[in-house]
Amino acid sequence: MVIHRTEDNGKVKVREDWFWDVVEDNLVRISDNIVFDTVPGPLPREEIVERARSKLGEGDYSTLFENCEHFAYWCRYNVVFSRQALTAAGASAGLIAAGAVTGNPVVAGLGVGVGVLAECKEGDLLEFPRKGYSHWAVYEGDGMVIHLAPANGVNSGNSLSFSKTKKALVKKDWFWDVVKKSRVRINNYLDMSRDMYTFPGEEVVRRAQSRLGKIGYNVFRNNCEHFATWCRYGEEISEQAEDHKVLATTASVVSHTKRGLRRLVWEIATNPIGVLKNGPTPIWH
Repeated sequence: MVIHRTEDNGKVKVREDWFWDVVEDNLVRISDNIVFDTVPGPLPREEIVERARSKLGEGDYSTLFENCEHFAYWCRYNVVFSRQALTAAGASAGLIAAGAVTGNPVVAGLGVGVGVLAECKEGDLLEFPRKGYSHWAVYEGDGMVIHLAPANGVNSGNSLSFSKTKKALVKKDWFWDVVKKSRVRINNYLDMSRDMYTFPGEEVVRRAQSRLGKIGYNVFRNNCEHFATWCRYGEEISEQAEDHKVLATTASVVSHTKRGLRRLVWEIATNPIGVLKNGPTPIWH
């Protein structure tokens, strides 16, 4: 039997499994760290197993800070360490630094994307901030995302802005084809809401896949964020759509107010006695 941090019904947990169920058709090797075996040295075998069992059922996970290798090292050496996490973090930091030095936002964005992709778990919502709006997608796994995007498929990276775009469908694309030159972040922003249920990652992906090929788009009622939140929370919510509704309403009020003021000035100039006697024509008339 082995104890490891792994996926369990769409969530990551520490659990105990039969060795051959973990191996399946993969290669396996003993991989004790020679350096750590020397300093600080491994804990006694009984204590290593006891430490591993003490974490059974725990579900925290982070590729960069709390992955399966971190767990194994903590059990054996009482040290939190992961070579693969350092590799991913180093690549991300290196690209971000290179972008900053050269002034190239594309290279810097690539560095951010590498870091985000390393942290992504299936079912996570990804936000791609763009000029004037954000695009949203569901992370399916293996570097793929599912999102509501233009039907022509020519440029899924630009996806849907708040424009007159109407021909759109739910489709699957490679993470990097969607990122292109934009930024990206994991944004499960409703997970902490008391009024919202969060589906397990596996179910979020299943829901997203169930709508593949579905056509339809509306800025205020059915945009990419509505689709993403429906997949994860079961409710179609879009904060940016609500924000744009407020802006549209404000613009309308300002427009009507300006017209009303112009009308009042014209009425005073052409019929001052009528205005004094009956009042001006209502602005919303």
